[in-house]
Parts: sequence; structure tokens; C-alpha cells
Amino acid sequence: MQCLSTLSTTENSLLDSKLKRRYALEWEYLATVLDRLLLIVFSLVVFLVTFLMILVGEAMHLSYQLSSEPVLSITP
Repeated sequence: MQCLSTLSTTENSLLDSKLKRRYALEWEYLATVLDRLLLIVFSLVVFLVTFLMILVGEAMHLSYQLSSEPVLSITP
């Protein structure tokens, strides 16, 4: 604290500006990392849900196709 009081007001304001800029850059970096992480999670969820919807649609189509085919009965 003694060191800060001996600095001039210009030096104090310069130090304060540097610290604020440093904190802003750290928060900006954190926001970028979180943005990329959430983008990856969102993309994976979208691809997974799309794949599952296609899979369910194909299963329903196959089910309808199998139910509409005549059943062959073998009579002796």
C-alpha cells in the first residue's frame, strides 16, 4: 500500500487502466471459450436429434411396409 501512495496520480491511473484492460481481456477470453464449448454442445445435440428423427421415421416406414404385405399361410 505504501508503494501505491508514493506513485503519482498519472501512474496510478495508468496502472488502473492496465488492470482494467487485463481483466477485460481475461473475461473476453473466457466468453470465447464458453461460446465455442456451447456451440459444440448445441451442434452435437442438433445432429443427434436429427439422426434419431430420421431413424424413427425409417422404422415407422418399415413397420407400415411390413404390415401392408400379405401374410403367406401354408396350408397342408
